[in-house]
Amino acid sequence: MEKIKPIIQALSKHPNIVAIALGGSRASGNQDEKSDYDVYVYYDQKIDVEFRKTVLSEYCCHMEMAVQYFEEEDDCILKDGIIIELIYRNIHNIKESIEDLMHHATASLGYTTCFLDNIISSKVLYEENQCYSKIKKSITYPPTLRENIIKKNMEMLHGVLASYDVQIMKAYERQDMISVNHRIAAYLASYFDIIFAVNNVFHPGEKRLIALAQSKCRFLPDDFEENIHRLLNLVDLEDTLKQLYLNLENLIRQIA
Repeated sequence: MEKIKPIIQALSKHPNIVAIALGGSRASGNQDEKSDYDVYVYYDQKIDVEFRKTVLSEYCCHMEMAVQYFEEEDDCILKDGIIIELIYRNIHNIKESIEDLMHHATASLGYTTCFLDNIISSKVLYEENQCYSKIKKSITYPPTLRENIIKKNMEMLHGVLASYDVQIMKAYERQDMISVNHRIAAYLASYFDIIFAVNNVFHPGEKRLIALAQSKCRFLPDDFEENIHRLLNLVDLEDTLKQLYLNLENLIRQIA
């Protein structure tokens, strides 16, 4: 934290910036010496890129400004070689997105509550009038959202014509391994979305999912880790897909 403290202090002086938070492994305490800094900068009006560049140029040896592959961000390398990513978010849009997800309880195919987990798990570095802390306190896990995540994603694992298990087997029989890989990734996205929803745990993102599920979730399907490895290694593929689904279905029934 000391390494980026001057950057945070400089950014916080901008009148449009209302909160700054640290996310990722550095916020959770799971970082190593090479872990990136994921810094979320919340604003009520756009922040001029030149201001950002002026601040960052003093502490960074490489800067890629206003990158917009996903959210708008500045991707930089600190002078000690560590990467820092500064992600810029409109705080009004964030509030609306949170309220919309919790009110309408609209499930996605995988990663439904990642956004909420990111907000909850990030560490506040700067805020005006506790605006970020108030957002964190407003976040709950509505039962309807949990139910919708389970229903929508279970259907895509098995049971309809477009289910992932059907798609995986078709691709495997054609030996279209790129398609197999693509569909297995989608299958696991839905699979883990269900597991975290079953446990009323916000989805923690795409990294180290097996370990995070084991540490965060009280309830896991039988042969959880073994069957995932079997799927990834295409071992008895059709039977493995069947067991993954049945074990997950049994888990849902047991704790319903």
